Amino acid sequence: MKRRLFGLSLLAGLLTVALSACGGTETVTETVEVEKIVEVEVAPAPATADWTFNHCSQIDKFHDQMFNFWADKATAASGGRLTVDMQGASVLGYKCAEGLGAIGDGLVPVGEVIGGWTTSEIPMMNLETMPFMTTSYAEGNLLATIMADMGHHDALADKGVKPLFNYCFTGQHYWTKMPIKSLSDIANVKIRVYNQITSDMIQAVGASPVTIDMADLYTALQRGVVDGSVTSALTARDSNFHEVLSHGNAVYFAAPCTSVVAVNSDAWASTAGDLQAAVLSAAEDARRYARIRVEDEEIALFTELESRGMSIVAPPPSVILELREKTAPMLTSFTAENADAAAIVAKFNELKAAPG
Repeated sequence: MKRRLFGLSLLAGLLTVALSACGGTETVTETVEVEKIVEVEVAPAPATADWTFNHCSQIDKFHDQMFNFWADKATAASGGRLTVDMQGASVLGYKCAEGLGAIGDGLVPVGEVIGGWTTSEIPMMNLETMPFMTTSYAEGNLLATIMADMGHHDALADKGVKPLFNYCFTGQHYWTKMPIKSLSDIANVKIRVYNQITSDMIQAVGASPVTIDMADLYTALQRGVVDGSVTSALTARDSNFHEVLSHGNAVYFAAPCTSVVAVNSDAWASTAGDLQAAVLSAAEDARRYARIRVEDEEIALFTELESRGMSIVAPPPSVILELREKTAPMLTSFTAENADAAAIVAKFNELKAAPG
């Protein structure tokens, strides 16, 4: 960048003027200042970026802490030139199901996209919570990796977002006001669900599904709109289920790991290359951090919930077997209607069965 600098005074020279005065000659010396324009190279100011991060998880709980871990890493790696204003618990007005649209439409530059809430926009995401398809973090992360390679991230790009890293929720269970000793215990009971797959699952086992966003879940349980929920132990702890429900039934029907932190595609394209590198470096650190944290978290969650007064019970094997049998046709039906999903399931089963 060139800037013009003015006002450099140079001594132009001495002008000697011969003047006639009273029969003599007088020499007069006069100093003349000349203003000269000088062009110099000036380095441009380093690029900066200020992002607002939207998420619907509880503030200062596991996912909020994970997002802040990434944001702090990105800010540090950028030398403070990229800052992230973290806005959790849907305070910006966007509920869990609206995260993808808020980022893709440029309403916020960055935030969380919860896999289980994007099934209507990206049908393959129904696999994430397909009953008993993934029952460990290893399987959940394997499925997330295969889906990313086979179309998930391309589908997100089509929606105007760039995924930075994936993360897991803890295992999915049934939370009720009674222990589930047989499926008759939940016959016609109103159970909160969060997408079409969990709705179909609850119908298949004889209960009544009600779709409720996480931001509204506690109030719905408190007021008796629903009498139970399918969700993770993490959500149960963070949403204070112990105040409104009595039992956690450790069913472990899914290990969802396809949620992502994502940035608006236009915001990403307008971000300087060195800042992008800082963001991606922080994303890799956050991915590893999240994987370790969620595994540690799962171990402690049930114990913590019990200390708060909940009873954590393992349904009888006969109940788990009946749950599997009643929900098994869901995967068969879904893959028959969705070729992309069928290809993902085939690859998943191949790699899961591979030695090592």
